Amino acid sequence: MQKNPNFSTEDMKKLLSSPDGIRLLTLLRRDGGDTLMKAFAAVQAGDTEAAKNLLSPLLDNPETKELLSRLSGR
Repeated sequence: MQKNPNFSTEDMKKLLSSPDGIRLLTLLRRDGGDTLMKAFAAVQAGDTEAAKNLLSPLLDNPETKELLSRLSGR
């Protein structure tokens, strides 16, 4: 995914409120959001490797990959 320094909070809100964004959030919250919250806490603590490990099973899902691909093209 290409990083865009001009990607604003408003852009993020639009992206995540789109049908694809809503579906992606639904997939990421399957366990009640526990994994997502643990990954977020790991990132805040500076442990990006732990966050990657936590999110890896969620992000390896074919539907998640497709959604991320479509969202990154916007």
